[in-house]
Amino acid sequence: MASALCLMAAAHRRHSHRYGIGIKNLNETMDFCNKTYPVSVDTLLERALNNGTLPDETNENARCFIECVERAKGTVNTDGTWNTTRAKQIEIDMNLALGRNISQDISNIVDECSTNSGSGSCMTVYLIKKCIDSRMSAFREPSQHNTHE
Repeated sequence: MASALCLMAAAHRRHSHRYGIGIKNLNETMDFCNKTYPVSVDTLLERALNNGTLPDETNENARCFIECVERAKGTVNTDGTWNTTRAKQIEIDMNLALGRNISQDISNIVDECSTNSGSGSCMTVYLIKKCIDSRMSAFREPSQHNTHE
């Protein structure tokens, strides 16, 4: 699983310049967001291991951290709405970098998940990302699926 996370981070860094995020790379984005919405590495790792689900879904800092990262990537517009076009392109680029050409599947997943909403923008973004991450887990190789569920 750790190698999959490293590959995804590398793919994101390789394409991040395309999205004008204004923050040089994923690590800087995470550091920036963690200053405003402190979240433990354990919480983020637990989320990654559980296909996007936070260990404590009532943790507002964790949900707002996710929104902050997504804003930096451009998947959340300045008015708080979800940018499906940008979200699709980022997911497609990351998967192409991993050798998976599943563009139509990604497009369908992002469209379907983008209808999720919650109370407040942090909850809405979290629910959308949780849905996308969970649905995208079906495309991982069997050895990359979480066996702890």
